[in-house]
Amino acid sequence: GHLRAVLRETLHDPELEVGYWLPDLPGFVDIEGRPFDPAEAPAATYVDGEEGRIGVLTHDAALRDADALEGLVSAVRLVLENERLHADLRSKLVEIQQQQSFTDLIVDNAPAFFCVVDADGRLRGGVNDPLLRLIGRSHHGEVADELFWDVFCVPEEVEETKARLAAVAAGRETGVQEALLPLPSGERRVVEWRDTVLPDEYGQLKWIVRAGLDVTERKRHEAELQESADEQSALRRVATVVAAQAPLDELVRTVTHEVAQLFRSDVAVVVRNEPPVVRVIDGWAAEGMPAVAPGETVDLAGGDTSLARALASGEPQRLDDPAWEPYELAGAIAAPIVVDGEVWGAIGAVRARGARRFEPGREQRLADMASLVAQALANAASRAELSASRVRI
Repeated sequence: GHLRAVLRETLHDPELEVGYWLPDLPGFVDIEGRPFDPAEAPAATYVDGEEGRIGVLTHDAALRDADALEGLVSAVRLVLENERLHADLRSKLVEIQQQQSFTDLIVDNAPAFFCVVDADGRLRGGVNDPLLRLIGRSHHGEVADELFWDVFCVPEEVEETKARLAAVAAGRETGVQEALLPLPSGERRVVEWRDTVLPDEYGQLKWIVRAGLDVTERKRHEAELQESADEQSALRRVATVVAAQAPLDELVRTVTHEVAQLFRSDVAVVVRNEPPVVRVIDGWAAEGMPAVAPGETVDLAGGDTSLARALASGEPQRLDDPAWEPYELAGAIAAPIVVDGEVWGAIGAVRARGARRFEPGREQRLADMASLVAQALANAASRAELSASRVRI
């Protein structure tokens, strides 16, 4: 920009400006690379070089025919050409900065996750804001140079992620990786990761861009749909046994098996209410859990269990982290079997420690099974009464 200062002083025109011709635009720019329109000035003198136009001087109209201006134009061509190259560079830099700002805006506001790692899986600071906020960090520097799997992986998926990034670095197609993302709250989100290799100027791997999409809600919805379908299938199978007027022991075996599979429980049991104890009609237990022996009686007095609560209230119940010696449980649910207004018994299910707690509302679904058992018992009682009346007649 030194040329403009010299020309202003020499021609005594403090409003004089210099524009530089950039054929790529096409148009003029100032020394900072910003668009420049000579038509807005009182007068303009265009400067041509050996290969065409190189710039323009905008100035006071009184200088249009000045001999000094003509002489200066001839003298400043080389300087103007040099500054034009500088302005061209500045213009490209401004364009790159604008593109970078636009890209940053999109990346930091997109409903997706982005991060940049090297061939060793180490984060290089390129983590977008949505991902930072989700993991409870506020600045890129908090995760820079950390290994991806130390920040964004659950322990059981670390080795799988290491192997995947190694495969990407080796140039092998890996498709989509579905992985769990741990949050500070303890929640785990399901993320689909896609990887793109960014090469250096020699075509070799420089960075790996990991783009992630949070599919937790989609997966949850799919699971709910599948669970609903499984539940309907289980209810149909139990209803088929009820309709066939199968003996009680066959019905109970079917119910306990269906409950165990449907609710992914480690123990499922059907009990008969015989205060102050309950008698086990039948049950199912996973490997490593205590066996459920038919005919066994259990005293529930004084114990705070889901079965005791269901029998006492006549309503479905659930307990999280119940105490059950010698086992620690993640959760327990129970639903009463009500026949003719009386609590005949209950169905119970538990999950061992290490499993997830029962999802909300599972005790209500268990009540649907209990209602089928109650219907079967009511039918059996009706048939017995009918037989007895016939005998009397």
